[in-house]
Amino acid sequence: MKLKGALIKPGDLSAAQKEQMYKLMARYYRNADKARFLDDLFEKDKVEILFDEEGTVRGFTTLKTLDGPEQGIKAVFSGDTIIAEAFRGELEIVKVWYRFVLEEKAKHPHARFYWFLISKGYRTYKLMPSFLKNFYPCCNEPTPPDMKRLTDWFAGQRYGADYDPTSGIIRYAGLYDTFADADVKRDDPHTQYFVKANPRFAEGDELACLASLEDDNLSNFCKRFIV
Repeated sequence: MKLKGALIKPGDLSAAQKEQMYKLMARYYRNADKARFLDDLFEKDKVEILFDEEGTVRGFTTLKTLDGPEQGIKAVFSGDTIIAEAFRGELEIVKVWYRFVLEEKAKHPHARFYWFLISKGYRTYKLMPSFLKNFYPCCNEPTPPDMKRLTDWFAGQRYGADYDPTSGIIRYAGLYDTFADADVKRDDPHTQYFVKANPRFAEGDELACLASLEDDNLSNFCKRFIV
């Protein structure tokens, strides 16, 4: 079955959709608390829902646009994200996510946009090398000072003392990926870098990541399937 994505305001979600989202989260993450899930959900601007052909929720990610430390800087923040295992590898989640990016760019045509991603799993982290040329932190080069400053600012604003700017890790006693360490022995540089940078990812630690969303930073793969 193919997935079909839609961008929906949290307040427009039906009770059945919210329940399906929570059950999906609880299936793959230990410590999934419904009250926390709903609080996080309604704090976001939009939710990207992935439906199967029967209209059942098979994946989602929550989205919010953040203001940066200076005027003209904004970041798209990806919150809770999950796709049912049988549907992983499809590009619909990225296509619809980028539709949200384009909507926000249209609202703020003079702003420079970034993607602020926190990752407790290498699968999520590897979305960045798949669709962007430059992203940080990464295995290829040290994080430039301006990108480190912005990463620290966005992470510090949202997570306060839970964020350690030295390591780039958010110490978060929250969700634990049930299948976090299932196949981390893959011999690719991005997975290995993530495991080294965030060694306690299976215990819920998040790696704070940042990438430019300007057109010149989109990979050829991204342009071919999304733009």
